[in-house]
Amino acid sequence: MGAFTVMKKMLALILCLCFGMVSCYGPEEQSTRMLQQVKAYMEAEDNQQAAEMLKKLLSLEPDNAEASYIAGKIELKNKNAQRAYEWFNKAVQQNPELIDAQIDLARLNLAAKQFDQVATRADFVLERDAWNSDALLLKCTALMSRDQTDQAATILGDMVSRGQDSAQVYLLLADVAARQKDSDAAEKALESGIDKYPREIMLHVALARLFAVTGKIDEAVRAFNKVIELDPQNIHHPLTVAGLYWAKGRMDEAQSLIDAYLDENSAAPDRRLALAQFYLSRNKVYEAEAVLSAGVRLTPASFALQHGLSQLYLKTRRPKEAIEQLQTYLESPGGLPDGQVRSAQLLLAQIYLDHHAVDQAVPYIQAILKHNTEDVETNFLKGRVHLLKGESEPAVAAFTTVLNQRPAFIDAYLFLAEARRQKQDYNAAAAVLEKGLKIAPGAKKLHLALAKVQLARKDFKAAEKQYLNVLALDPSDFQVQAQLGDFFLALKDYKRAEREYAEIISKFPQQAMGYLKLSRLYLARQDTDAAIAELETGYRRNASSAELLTELAGSYLAIKEPQKAIALCRKRLESNSDEAFSYNLLGKIYLQEKKYKQALAPLEKAVELAPQWPEASNNLAGLYLLKGKQADAVKNLQAALDRNPNNPAAYLTLGKIYEKDQKFETATDIYERAIKNVPRFWAAANNLAFMLCQYSPTQVNLDRALQLSLAAYQLQPGRADIVDTIAWVHYNRGDYEQALALLEKIDDQVGASPMYAYHLSMALIKTGKNDEARTRLELALKDKTPFHGRSEAEKTLKSLNVKG
Repeated sequence: MGAFTVMKKMLALILCLCFGMVSCYGPEEQSTRMLQQVKAYMEAEDNQQAAEMLKKLLSLEPDNAEASYIAGKIELKNKNAQRAYEWFNKAVQQNPELIDAQIDLARLNLAAKQFDQVATRADFVLERDAWNSDALLLKCTALMSRDQTDQAATILGDMVSRGQDSAQVYLLLADVAARQKDSDAAEKALESGIDKYPREIMLHVALARLFAVTGKIDEAVRAFNKVIELDPQNIHHPLTVAGLYWAKGRMDEAQSLIDAYLDENSAAPDRRLALAQFYLSRNKVYEAEAVLSAGVRLTPASFALQHGLSQLYLKTRRPKEAIEQLQTYLESPGGLPDGQVRSAQLLLAQIYLDHHAVDQAVPYIQAILKHNTEDVETNFLKGRVHLLKGESEPAVAAFTTVLNQRPAFIDAYLFLAEARRQKQDYNAAAAVLEKGLKIAPGAKKLHLALAKVQLARKDFKAAEKQYLNVLALDPSDFQVQAQLGDFFLALKDYKRAEREYAEIISKFPQQAMGYLKLSRLYLARQDTDAAIAELETGYRRNASSAELLTELAGSYLAIKEPQKAIALCRKRLESNSDEAFSYNLLGKIYLQEKKYKQALAPLEKAVELAPQWPEASNNLAGLYLLKGKQADAVKNLQAALDRNPNNPAAYLTLGKIYEKDQKFETATDIYERAIKNVPRFWAAANNLAFMLCQYSPTQVNLDRALQLSLAAYQLQPGRADIVDTIAWVHYNRGDYEQALALLEKIDDQVGASPMYAYHLSMALIKTGKNDEARTRLELALKDKTPFHGRSEAEKTLKSLNVKG
């Protein structure tokens, strides 16, 4: 134990003895002495004792502003910024003149990019202390956020001339100069700062970054080498230098640094994790995985490396591998420390829930709660389980437990509000979200959730306000701006909807969304020419957009100009000859035009290029049936499978032929063979799950269907068609709330699909929402496309209309 540590321990003991008789004094003096004791503990870096004494003080005097402020400082030391914000906010409400609390609160506002609040608090302090350095720096930052760089430069210059300079002053002077595109002045400011504060690492780092931005790579390397000299324990600096060489294509120099950075025979978890992130940021997934896998082999008991490798699998959309990695880790011979077991179990439960495998998540949640019923993160997951199962009351209890222990757990407010909304208690849901916004006014997801609740309450003005709040926080969020446009469109306020969509195009001309939304608005107003013109403009600017290509081709077909649609696809294929999507689209156009002979070649090419893509195989199967070539197609596909039992395209096309011909048992057999012979064949697994669920829904088959669809989702996370299958399995199992929760989750992705609209409507009926169900059924049946369950949808709509 070092001498400094021993001194701190002794100081804490002396403090305990000195303040042991605090209770002998009167209430006011007792509070003062307790506060002094808290400060002394903090000075001795004994945060635990400080927190315990502070808790006693606040129980005696809950309105003590200074105590609230110190509670925030402790939370900040524990890296809990949200909780610190709550305490600092409480402190300034109790005593606005508590300057230190105003300054710290402004710093948290700055971290959240709430520049208006930064300026307001800085001005408040400067009215009382015109030369407060902290407030002046915060004021400058707020000015710079508004591009008022000249005013900021004046304040900073005055601070230097008054001797109020600091490393932060020179950093801001350099930032001002950089914003004014004066790199020489920025360099001069940083060098002046380094002359005065030669050991301030951030000045050297800023200078190195400036050199890098201005292309002075050798100067940047020298500057970073000085940083490494000053801060040799920081493992990230050498990788930054390697990154400089990498960016300039000087790969030998970059590789030399990387080789020196990590001994291949050393586990070095921190270095391996940093190097893996370095590779991932440069899209070198194989190299990142190799670095982490080698570390796991060297030190299999390192949870840091296990966690890093599992996170890599998740980031690269391989949850199945992440799950297998963690399960193997939990089975490590010799056992693991309890804390690491809990971390692995928590991560597994999280992954399963994120991939809709509720039943698989539950055992891990139960295992953790068995040891600690108050575990915050696990109670949060427990609440999510109840919510997915439609069990609103237990969900409310679980999320309330979380918030009682951690009031700044923002996601808990979201899910608690959702539990209230699920019971259609919209007032309570709104109250929960408003409480969360008092703690985190900059949380966009809380504003959006509140907008959703206000829409359910039909309080359209309040909903609009929340969308505007989000755009005030982040004007670059074009997706929210599109939601605001959709909101106006739903209200048939076409002028305001048009304004929002047009603004997206103006601000983000390379984004397809603005053109798509504006085109659909024009179609809603029956202005076909304007709709097509918008799509043509968008496609000229975004020639790689599959969405714009599809919608523009569909528009040409709608106005009976198929040759334009065909020409569009053929021109794209001239420069994208290996794009399955475009071949499939061209084949679909020919199919729609009943030019079956011309459709064959592009559809076969699409299947060849994307053998596991269900849509291409589905379209090809449909073509064979329409041409009356079913027998020949079946014969050829069977022969293809005889030659190569691992041919995924043949299985999918053959299975779809039998499905369309209503030979469901034979189709099921084909998909069974497919998943047996082709590893990781998610499309066949999903098709088989749907067949078992739709046409043979015994309990055994439904259980297997759920297992198959969940496995498919782990192989292809994010696919709405697989989520739809999972939901339909739950529906047929009688888990109607769970089915509804999943179907609502993908509403924006596949809302125009007739079969999806049918599935959603049936779940809505089972949960007592007949009016919404009727709307969805009308949408499903408006399209003449055949789908599984169409006759049932027609009967159900007729029944709903009879009931009124």
